[in-house]
Amino acid sequence: MSDIQRSPLAIPTELALIGVSVVTLIGFQRLFADSSFVGPVLVFSVLGHLLAMGLRRARVPSIVTALLAIVTFIMLGTWTFYQETTSWGLPSRATLDAIGIDITEGVDVFNTVVAPAPAVTGFVVATALGFWLTAFLSDWAAFRLRAPFESVLPAAGLFILVSVLGTSADRYVHSGVFIAAVLVYLLIHRVADQTAGPGWVRGDADRGRYALLSLGAKLVAVAIAISVLAGPLLPGASEPAILAWRDVGGDGGRRTVISPLVDIGSRLVEQSDIEFFTVRADQPSYWRATPLDVFDGRLWSSQGSFKEADGSLPSGIGALVDGSTERLVQEYQVGPSFGEIWVPAAFEARTVTTTDTPFRWDQRSSTLIVEDASAAGASYTVESDMARFGSDVLNATSTTFPDEIINGDGTHPGYLSLPDGFSPRTAQFARDIVTDAEATTPIQQARALQDFFRNGSFEYDLTPERVGDGHSTSAIETFLFDRKTGFCVHFAGSYAAMARAIGLPSRVAYGFTQGERDQSDPTLYRVTGKYLHSWPEVYIPEYGWMMFEPTPGRGMPGAESYTGVAPAQDGAIDPVVTSTTVTTPNLPSDTFDPDPGLDIPEDVGTAGQGADNANNIGRYALVVLAFMGAGLAYLFAVPALRRVLRSRRRTAAETPNERVGLAWTETIESLELVGVRAGAAETHHEYADRVDKAVELTGAPHRQLADDMVEASFSGTSLSTLVAERAEANAAAIETHVQERIGRRAQIKRELDPRDLLRTVSRK
Repeated sequence: MSDIQRSPLAIPTELALIGVSVVTLIGFQRLFADSSFVGPVLVFSVLGHLLAMGLRRARVPSIVTALLAIVTFIMLGTWTFYQETTSWGLPSRATLDAIGIDITEGVDVFNTVVAPAPAVTGFVVATALGFWLTAFLSDWAAFRLRAPFESVLPAAGLFILVSVLGTSADRYVHSGVFIAAVLVYLLIHRVADQTAGPGWVRGDADRGRYALLSLGAKLVAVAIAISVLAGPLLPGASEPAILAWRDVGGDGGRRTVISPLVDIGSRLVEQSDIEFFTVRADQPSYWRATPLDVFDGRLWSSQGSFKEADGSLPSGIGALVDGSTERLVQEYQVGPSFGEIWVPAAFEARTVTTTDTPFRWDQRSSTLIVEDASAAGASYTVESDMARFGSDVLNATSTTFPDEIINGDGTHPGYLSLPDGFSPRTAQFARDIVTDAEATTPIQQARALQDFFRNGSFEYDLTPERVGDGHSTSAIETFLFDRKTGFCVHFAGSYAAMARAIGLPSRVAYGFTQGERDQSDPTLYRVTGKYLHSWPEVYIPEYGWMMFEPTPGRGMPGAESYTGVAPAQDGAIDPVVTSTTVTTPNLPSDTFDPDPGLDIPEDVGTAGQGADNANNIGRYALVVLAFMGAGLAYLFAVPALRRVLRSRRRTAAETPNERVGLAWTETIESLELVGVRAGAAETHHEYADRVDKAVELTGAPHRQLADDMVEASFSGTSLSTLVAERAEANAAAIETHVQERIGRRAQIKRELDPRDLLRTVSRK
């Protein structure tokens, strides 16, 4: 088969292959909730192709190309995603720990998410790796094996992944464009292959090439028209899947959703000016989307049993059981940019009416969701019971928690559940906070934890390199004892985990602050991305779930009587917001066990489970890097050792006779590469005659070298320096001829072959 690199269409073929990868990447927008992943992954994909192309054109062997691809990806990935963790530009232990945390988070997201998924770092790194591998595998198959159909299989695998896991948006267009890219590439590859070989008559090359391209282009256009236009019209195209694989193992209305907190930091910055929805209400409130009540040491998430919702909504577990409430009517209009399945509503929603959007309700968490991929475009009205507690709530002393709140049920672990190995340092720190505040009742302890975060030592910050990422137990420790800077997720998640550690049932709520009041319409609030927010909810006996606000610069309307925090929201996305200091009032004292039913061993290490998992992955990464390092050492060591041994062998040949003998030995070694081996009983001239028949050498340097070798071996006289130099020149000419004959690939293979090196040692 011909060498495509010699074809005038070699570069168009390579560009067409890159185009297949780019088109495949465009389809990945059906997997992600936003397009922030496109830039980094596109860089990895294109650079991967260019590197593979350059190494191939330089005739670097496949095994060396693979090793260089691994090393380059590690370095490029480190500089792109983990630059702040490097040491002198090289990956460090902090890099491995960060990768471990992101991979763990990505696995958790993959196990629970339904597309579109948040573009968390772990997902983006995995996607970049997939396209990096695709670039090298497809280039290897297309131009080294010259197997065009096999070369599109890696991209086809990614395309199938998107088709299976992605949303249905633009699926026909994406499929048509992908098919077009593949067909165009195969067509150009076919023409390039034929123009590089002897199958075309030289005078008709251009005419045949353009005729094939013209016909192929027409066939591609027809195929695209059929797939894009006729595909949606085929019978069953719009029907549900025969096998609803997403629901395999499910139980009907049960739905697991990923934590929306995983990318809230980037969304606070990138979507700050995007209007998500408007709400008309007589009073401002936090517009709650969902609580997250399961903490596995890495992520806060939720799992609910949702039933059809229209009209009256059953009370949730731990709903308001005492105290005054007032009814608040809210009219929502959700914009097209809102990509959530959750339906915002003031806590606690009691009724909902909608015109054309089917809603579902989870009674336990008091959460509304839509049946579709997002609530974009929904219009609905909610009536909520708003808690309006007086200052007497601070005197609440009951310590009786409902069993379902403490222990949960078969589908929920309860609101005190913490992962095995939760940081005892964090737990003890929480105990110290409430002890120092002399807080003994649940409401006192909840208030003490809140005020701790608002005492002026913590800062609100959205700068990634300052606040870090992740919500694991190790991230909580870093936030509490090291950085002391973060955004709402760090405050709410740390608060909720610490509350559970001292026996306060808690969860993390996700939603929005009240938003901007319309200047011309005081009852209309416009909620943009910068008002995304998270806060903790604590169950207080006799009162139900109560919201607290540990995030500096924020204060929920209607809760000042027990939080001591005036209503406030900071819509700015300036890097740092000044902390607010709040003085804890004198609270009544009573007796209360700060750890009811919660046994945290004191001898557990200070690192949380998330840190343990990250360290394990870090150790695995170290092993991989060790093997890669050994491979690179081999690539450099074997050729270097070969040169050292050859130099020593030549230095040891001091006399002209010895130099002639060494020239003869090196000639034998060179000719072995083309299959000509010296026989044990063969004379020097017999061997030279056989070389003459097997290898065409101008001037027959092997014959002259054989004459010199016979004289050096049997004459008993010392040869002159000129004879030695002539023998060495003839040996060099033979070696040069052999190298030209075997090619660059065989030369490199010889350089890296340890067996050949051992033979060199044995002939020393």
